[in-house]
Amino acid sequence: MYCVTRNHANTFEFILSSVSKADEESKDNKGAQLKLNSVDKRDGRSLIHYIVDPLPFGSFENEDLLRQALAAGFDPCIRDAKGLTPYEYALKQKSGVLKKVLEEQVGLDKL
Repeated sequence: MYCVTRNHANTFEFILSSVSKADEESKDNKGAQLKLNSVDKRDGRSLIHYIVDPLPFGSFENEDLLRQALAAGFDPCIRDAKGLTPYEYALKQKSGVLKKVLEEQVGLDKL
């Protein structure tokens, strides 16, 4: 989650490609694995939460990072300890950039 909270899109892309490559090469599937829907212990936030709402005072609004995470299979509907989904955090942002990406990629009916 560190690369997401720091807006390091290239690092995130590298991690995703490395894990995918290791999974393809590993016949017994015991290679590098990514727990897509893990949440942090402190406040139950998922990776998608951190992409949408990484800072206490705003967002990087990194559409590409959000699209990569959704394409990789990260669940955008996980609720954090406050009971909020990433989409609900996106609704609070004035620009609506990440809200729009979530609606396009996931579908409003699923959010």
